[in-house]
Amino acid sequence: METTALPKITFSSPFLSDVDKALKKEWLITNGLGGYASSTILGVNTRKYHGLLVAAFNPPVDRRVILTKLDEEVAINSETFQLGSNEVQQRIQPQGYRHLFNFTLNPFPTYTYDLEGKLQLQKTVLMLQGKNAVIVIYEAANKSADDALVSVSPLVNFRHFHAVTEKHAACPVSPKLSSQTVTVQSPSQFLPSALTLSSTNGRN
Repeated sequence: METTALPKITFSSPFLSDVDKALKKEWLITNGLGGYASSTILGVNTRKYHGLLVAAFNPPVDRRVILTKLDEEVAINSETFQLGSNEVQQRIQPQGYRHLFNFTLNPFPTYTYDLEGKLQLQKTVLMLQGKNAVIVIYEAANKSADDALVSVSPLVNFRHFHAVTEKHAACPVSPKLSSQTVTVQSPSQFLPSALTLSSTNGRN
């Protein structure tokens, strides 16, 4: 049986700088269980159905937003670059999308950020088939002589994907740190979620 390769889809800086147009372009990858990951090409979640890990607890239904997104921050000497972008009261804050140099879907979504020529950070999102799991791979190219520190902040939730979380609602989760793994215990009716970090090169 012949298979057809999916076309490579690329958006570069000129298009990405037009926020209104770019926010209308979305991507979605699935895990074969009814779960998925989805967002816009700017990394701004504009729908309640967007999420980095939307798991199906009764495949293929009962979908829950487990991991909303990951926001990154890069520190180089005294400079700090925020790469996350979120809609807040009809505006985007912070405006990390301004550092977005390129977005590619081939076949997985890849964001490439350029920090004033000092460092390039590439972020690729993958889903495992048959598992409620998502893998995010970061590749950094440090073009300066200065050390760079990349911080990643997960936005965790456990809501049904048709629902929304109220602004002042309590989030009944219990994070536990062990080595390079953070286990987040959701409400009793759900399974715990684990966030694991590994690195191949501490400097880059």
